[in-house]
Amino acid sequence: MNGGRASQLARKPGFHRQPSSFTSQPDPHEFLQPPKPKTPPFHQMTPNQIKNFIEIRFSRSPIPPDEAHALFESMAASPTPPPVRPFNQLLISIARSSHHVNNIQTVIPLFSKLASTNVRLNNLTYGIFINFCCDARLIGLGFAVFGDALKRGFNPDVVIFNSLMKGLCAEGGVDDAMWMFEKMHQSECSRPNVVSYNTLVSGLCKAYRTDAALRLVDEMLEGKCEPNSFTFNTIINGLCKAGSVDEAVRVLERMPKLGFMPDVITFSSIMHGLCMAGETEMAVGLLGEMIKGGIKPTVVTYGTVINGLCKVGSMDEALKLFGEMHERGIRPNVIIYSSLIHGFCGLGLWEETGSLIDEMAKLGIPPNVVVYGSIMDALCKQGKTENARKLMGFMIERGQKPSVTCYTILMEAYCQMGCIDDAMELFSAMLEDGLERDSVSYNVMIKGCCNEKRVDEAISLYKELASEGVRPNVVTCSTLLHGLCQVGRVKEAWNIFGEIVDSEVISPSIYMYNSMVRGLCSLGRRRETMGLITHMLKKNIDPNVMTFSILIDSLCKDGMVKEAHAFLEMMIQGGEEPDVVLYSSLIYGYCLLGKMDDAERVFDMMVNKGCEPDCVAYDTLINGYRKSERLEDAMRVSLEMMDKKIKPKLLTCNTLLSELIQIGRVGDAKKLFSDMKDRGPSPDLSTYNILLDGYCKNPLIDEAMELYRALDASNLKPDVKTYNILIEWLSKFGRIESAREIFHAISSNGMVPDFVSYTLMINGLTREGLMEEARTLIEQMEENGFSKHLYSAKEESESGQCS
Repeated sequence: MNGGRASQLARKPGFHRQPSSFTSQPDPHEFLQPPKPKTPPFHQMTPNQIKNFIEIRFSRSPIPPDEAHALFESMAASPTPPPVRPFNQLLISIARSSHHVNNIQTVIPLFSKLASTNVRLNNLTYGIFINFCCDARLIGLGFAVFGDALKRGFNPDVVIFNSLMKGLCAEGGVDDAMWMFEKMHQSECSRPNVVSYNTLVSGLCKAYRTDAALRLVDEMLEGKCEPNSFTFNTIINGLCKAGSVDEAVRVLERMPKLGFMPDVITFSSIMHGLCMAGETEMAVGLLGEMIKGGIKPTVVTYGTVINGLCKVGSMDEALKLFGEMHERGIRPNVIIYSSLIHGFCGLGLWEETGSLIDEMAKLGIPPNVVVYGSIMDALCKQGKTENARKLMGFMIERGQKPSVTCYTILMEAYCQMGCIDDAMELFSAMLEDGLERDSVSYNVMIKGCCNEKRVDEAISLYKELASEGVRPNVVTCSTLLHGLCQVGRVKEAWNIFGEIVDSEVISPSIYMYNSMVRGLCSLGRRRETMGLITHMLKKNIDPNVMTFSILIDSLCKDGMVKEAHAFLEMMIQGGEEPDVVLYSSLIYGYCLLGKMDDAERVFDMMVNKGCEPDCVAYDTLINGYRKSERLEDAMRVSLEMMDKKIKPKLLTCNTLLSELIQIGRVGDAKKLFSDMKDRGPSPDLSTYNILLDGYCKNPLIDEAMELYRALDASNLKPDVKTYNILIEWLSKFGRIESAREIFHAISSNGMVPDFVSYTLMINGLTREGLMEEARTLIEQMEENGFSKHLYSAKEESESGQCS
């Protein structure tokens, strides 16, 4: 008996523990305690036991979603379910799980099941489910549940309102969120709290409505609700992203006065904004101030400033901060290494690039194919395609196989540069590397070939698609059709379009139809064009702005403006809003026919419809007035254009200036020239030469000389034409000394007098009776190879006895 008891005791956990220093014998009473009651199976528990069990389980650690789901189902199926509290706890576990956040089919049935039981739901139950709906971007369902709560007599609390506001802001419905915010002020149980304000401030900032967000923060500071650090961090981050860094700095400076100390998140946001604005020196200075103030920078803080420095090529400063990170024991992440690699690649510093990549490998964070691809893409966008290709070489040397995306990035860059052969080489290399070329890579090559008018190669690539098992898409077909039409091979495009329609593999898109409409219009094939439009409508594809724009532009160029205007009216009646390009085409059509009043009516219609005229629209109208010899109107429109800060084309201004000079309106020409200097476009040498010639002809020789001297201040250098204008008119007005100085200035400024220069100077000398000097110039002229053109000049000199 005793032996059996001893063996049982020996098997008890902890029996063989060493006795404490106070006793060498275990307490016999320890073994005489009655055993603890066992927890009954879940289905046998009373509602109160279930409640206690869930609370204990919930307090120890998060309940896994699958276990929570099973417990929830068991509780709901119980004939006497527990009160709502354990249901809420399980619902929280399921809704918060990343595995279940987007799994609508799990949470919605659970809530419906709970609502169908005799368990009395509370605000928390509704709040959990509404918050889940908002996180899952099911704002409509969230409001439906909100409505159900109201019908059941609940007064939703501030938490529920905050969830709905958050959901609205996430969907871009900031105005609706603001309306709800105002409604909250009217309710006793849901007055806005700091979370409400912060939610709305965040939503307004994300919508770039920072002025409204600032007003809301000011409202909080006026005593309606005390802000917190999150409030200031949100508004500062929003201002920086909107480019209002100065305003963000002002908020930062106000924080200590209001009793709030900036933290590392605050400073990091400001630094990011400064770097985005190119103010990297200020960002580095702010980092130093932050550290002096006792705030420890994080890897994100350093990453922000290092990235900014790398983008502007300040690699020495970036490496200095990189070293400082190491000294502070902050381990750089893959983003920081990527920024440095990008910076070195951009400067062509391949040794440093290689060292960094090797260092990353030693630290166990080698750049992956996505990192390489993103850096290559950034380099290509900066026009550093060869550097991107070298980076791909580095990638291969270090055992990383480039992806289809990496190849496509480089191919597209080469195609944009017109280097189709280089792109083709990479396109072939993809197969050699065992990669499957996809529709994106084919589309890049087909577009590149079409842009360079190498459409036969584009057709070959299109036919090759099927053999590789790649399905062409809308982009593929639209690109090829557009390319064929651009080079006038409309018949081939028409045949391919027919094959696409017949195959029914791809539904023809509006882009394909527009390509064909443009091609047919370019050949003047109106009947086929209208047939194609009819075909579109039968396929339930409505013409868009581009379709109408192509048709109207084609009709206007052919003088069929009445028909073009009818299309415009049809378009407006169909609910399509014409754009500035379309209006400009119609204005051009009327100008071409000299119907300037009609052209101005279309221009006014455009403005009244809220479509802002651009440079092309204004220039078209100005040139129309000019060609119709309505220079007053041309001047009026050009000044109106400048008043609106829209720069006319330089050619338009120069042409108008020339015509004003020709009809003797020098005052208007001077005003136009002055406006060009003040408001643009900046005058070029042609502008100066036109005005110089106008001054001389009118005659305003002194003003012409003053304008000539003003050329130096404008950083423009006179050409031979400039000198010839002055030589001609100075000599005609007997100012031979000045003419001689101008003639010699040609050579002293590194230019060579032309035939006109010599002829004008010789004629001027002859008129003044300076025959010897004229003869010397004739000899010099002959030495410079102009002897064949001297007949008229010699004749004049001989008549003056210069033989």
